[in-house]
Amino acid sequence: MPTGAAVYCVEESKAPATGRIHQVPGCVQLRTNGECPHPAEGSYIVEVAFPWNDPNLNSYPNYFEFRKQLEPASHEQRKRLADEYFIPDEAAAVFVDQAEDQIYIVRQYRGVTVRQGQSKGVRALFLPRIRSGEPRTFTLEPLVTGYIPNVKTYEFDEKHVRNELAYYGVAEGDQPFVLEALSRIGLIPYMTADRRVRLFKIGVQDGVFATRVIREASE
Repeated sequence: MPTGAAVYCVEESKAPATGRIHQVPGCVQLRTNGECPHPAEGSYIVEVAFPWNDPNLNSYPNYFEFRKQLEPASHEQRKRLADEYFIPDEAAAVFVDQAEDQIYIVRQYRGVTVRQGQSKGVRALFLPRIRSGEPRTFTLEPLVTGYIPNVKTYEFDEKHVRNELAYYGVAEGDQPFVLEALSRIGLIPYMTADRRVRLFKIGVQDGVFATRVIREASE
C-alpha cells in the first residue's frame, strides 16, 4: 500500500453488501505507515483511501488530464475513470469519494480473512496503467523501471517462479519485469495472450507463488 493512505476495516457481517464502509459503526481507521491492530478471527472488508492530489500520484503520466476528467464527472463515471487509469489488483470495488475539502481514490477489498492469528494480506496498488495501444491493455517495463519502489522486499525461488510464468504464457521479454515487480511489491497484474488479466503474487506469510484471473477477456 502507498505510505500515508487511510485504511478502514470492519467485520463483513456489519457492513452493507455494496458501497463504502468508512462510516459504518465499529469501523476501525488506521494509516499505512502506522501500527496495525490484531483483529479477532473472522471475515473483514478493508478500504484503502488515497487523496487524489498526492504528490506521488501527480507525478504519474497524464495524471493532471485524468483529474480534469474526474472533477466534473458523475459518480459512476468517476468509478469508471479511476478503474481505467490505475492497473487492476484484487479490489472488489473502486470508488472516487468526495469529502467536504478533498477527493479520495478508494480501493475496497472483501473477504479478507483472519484465521489462527494470520490474515490474508491486503496489498493495494495505486499505480498507473501505462498504455500499450488498446484502452484496456498496459505495459510493464516503464511501470517497473519508473513507478514501482526500487526496494526488494519479497524473497522467492526465482527459477520456480520463472517456470510458472512461462507456463501461464508470460512473454519471455516480460518475465524479468514481472520477477522484478514481485521482488519489490509482491504482486503484479499481467494480460496474457487470451486477453485475461492474471494477478501474479508472492504470499505475505510464506513466500509461495500463486496466481488467479482477476479480469476476464470479455470485460
